[in-house]
Amino acid sequence: MRRPSSLLLFQTLFFTLIFLTYPQERVIKDSLGETFEISSPPRKIVSLSPAITEILYFIGAGEKVIAVTRYCDFPEEAKKKEKIGGIIDIDLEKILKIKPDIVFATRGNPLEVIERMKSFGLKVFAIEIERSVEDIFEGMKKIAMVTGNWEKSKGKILELERRVKKIEKKVESRKNKPKTFLKLGSEGLWTCGKKTFINDIILKAGCKNISDFKEGWFEINIEALISNNPDMIIVLSKNEKDFYSKRKFLLSIPCISTINAVKENNIFYLNSDIVERPGPRIVEAIEKIYKISNELIKENEDL
Repeated sequence: MRRPSSLLLFQTLFFTLIFLTYPQERVIKDSLGETFEISSPPRKIVSLSPAITEILYFIGAGEKVIAVTRYCDFPEEAKKKEKIGGIIDIDLEKILKIKPDIVFATRGNPLEVIERMKSFGLKVFAIEIERSVEDIFEGMKKIAMVTGNWEKSKGKILELERRVKKIEKKVESRKNKPKTFLKLGSEGLWTCGKKTFINDIILKAGCKNISDFKEGWFEINIEALISNNPDMIIVLSKNEKDFYSKRKFLLSIPCISTINAVKENNIFYLNSDIVERPGPRIVEAIEKIYKISNELIKENEDL
């Protein structure tokens, strides 16, 4: 029996969409323009970033990771891996001794160190995941493909994208977006402006970043903080004890009591790792900031 033409058309479009959704490339370029052919998956991986380490475990490549930085503490298994220094002070001699099949690097790693590794014959795949949430997802897909874990992890990655789109859909109709100041986990009033993935996190959660008058990561001055008058302040901290210490610092700033966030006690704690690391947990960060801001909006509407 011949199938109806409309059903056949639907099936054709459906499978075409599936094909386009999943990467089919056999050759991938990294962020430095280096070309990598997808052939046999690497068996020994070195990660030069906590975010990359989290991505590797998320996509199911954790058992292939043989060495990480001293800052790679998530998931718990990563702590047991051999350490090759920090993000900047990389122990090249140790990496050469380990003889990895591939080293994953990111923007925070010194370019001269990456080039030196290449000069010794090491295969280094560099990704830039610091500018937007979309960059993070794209980086995750590339890492999954290079490691041979795309088929295993594509559903998980697409689910992360779906969760973000769900939040974006919810905030589309927001008329008033809470003005937000996000204080990074470092000392002082360090924050982030345009062209950073954290700015993108704030926007996707339906908020307005008061620090978007400048690009990159910087320390905002007190005058700018007060004049922009945020409705809420998010303080990134390792734990609640650290949060209360940083909150105490904020409240000690002269004239800080004049801004709305302080007047209404809208100062919130968020774990620094889920926000500052451009990996899978940024979706959790978007959802948490959305929830905080949504409750704030409802409270204001009830007044």
